[in-house]
Amino acid sequence: MSCIFCDINNIQTDVIYEDELVYAFLDFDPINTGHVLITTKAHYLDMDEIPDEILSHLIKVTKRILKSLKKSFSPDGYSIMQNGGKFNDTGHFHLHIFPRNAEDGFSWTYGKNESEVNSDIAQIIINNLKNQENIMIETDRLILREYTLDDFEALFEIVSDPETMKHYPAPFSEEKTEYWINWNIDNYKKYGFGLWAVTLKETGEFIGDCGITIQNIDGEMLPEIGYHINKKYWRNGYGKEAARAARDWAFNNTDYDIIYSYMKYTNVGSYSTAIANGMKKVKEYPDPKNEISYAYAITRAEWEELKK
Repeated sequence: MSCIFCDINNIQTDVIYEDELVYAFLDFDPINTGHVLITTKAHYLDMDEIPDEILSHLIKVTKRILKSLKKSFSPDGYSIMQNGGKFNDTGHFHLHIFPRNAEDGFSWTYGKNESEVNSDIAQIIINNLKNQENIMIETDRLILREYTLDDFEALFEIVSDPETMKHYPAPFSEEKTEYWINWNIDNYKKYGFGLWAVTLKETGEFIGDCGITIQNIDGEMLPEIGYHINKKYWRNGYGKEAARAARDWAFNNTDYDIIYSYMKYTNVGSYSTAIANGMKKVKEYPDPKNEISYAYAITRAEWEELKK
């Protein structure tokens, strides 16, 4: 892709710095004397697309240039700005840095949208920051990431609920919930997978878990897809979406030729999800925990056929 900033020869102004990753030059239409643009040589639209090592280098260069501007112009201060998305008028990431003086007339202009600072907005941002860590799977609507102990309260709301846990021997206690998180964290280390936290991509809200664990299915230790979804979000297809993504992850990232799901015979929702994701009933057996358990499975060959 080519654009005005992709080729330094396009820059019809004074280049003040260049190395193998970035270059900096005087702005064509400066706000103040010494207004500099700093950009990457490789093409990126937004800051979050830039690899960490390049972005880190760019910030270090920005710091050097800032020191030079302070020494060169002795300003009252400085501003650093960057527009992203539709507001990036060149389509190529660039950072503005320019000296400021008290009488320059430049000021922040507030937009037309009035918005109060509140805890709900803060929580959405916090959730999405957390969800950037240890992401395992992304779907159209969901992010599946590794558990942390910070997920305790949101998980406890789900697994302590009698209606949600009616197909289990009993709802989870606080101790059992903490054990559940730690068990999955141990599974990540031992197997490279486990049950992952399921969050909404739009808001970052924790709504359950889904993933792969090794389970005793009629005396055999087998890879099994399981999930729990907060009942506030039932009948939205989140369980099916998460389980399907876990199925695909398992076949793409492990050597297993068969993936299972098992459940208490009364758990219609669970085996309906298994069927919807291409599994077939392969076993029905007495189970002291469930009275009777059903086992569903899909083979790698059957999964390959689904993709055609």
